[in-house]
Amino acid sequence: MKILCVWTMALVCAGAATLGAQTSDAAGITKLLSDYQTAYSSHDAKAAAALYATDGDRRTADGRVVKGRDAVERQLASDFQGRFKSAVVKFDPQEDIRYVGELAIVDGSAQLSGVRSSSGTTLGAAKYFHTIVAVKRNGAWQILSLRNWAAPPAP
Repeated sequence: MKILCVWTMALVCAGAATLGAQTSDAAGITKLLSDYQTAYSSHDAKAAAALYATDGDRRTADGRVVKGRDAVERQLASDFQGRFKSAVVKFDPQEDIRYVGELAIVDGSAQLSGVRSSSGTTLGAAKYFHTIVAVKRNGAWQILSLRNWAAPPAP
């Protein structure tokens, strides 16, 4: 009976530790997404890129791919000087997040507004889907990979 009690307590403690880690990880991912949304919408390429892992990469809806934090910063800086100068991103609630060890896979959507056409006309807001793979390194969540694509038109 004593052994059963010890095992039960061990399982309860392990479950509590796991729940605590999941809560902490969820808060970390929420902060990462919030910080990215703020940096992007403030057109701060340096702050947005700082949220990427040094070996992170980004694929945009128009097919551009950049690899490495420095390349992400250069791409964002270029975008913010051009068509995305007034762009604002707002992540939709209800992100689907799966944790696999020190990785988190985030599937969700966002609204992007303020983008200009090549002729300078401000385009209407558009919905995008995204998958973000985040990695926890040195206790902090970072973007390892970001992929986004335009949502198809409603039927």
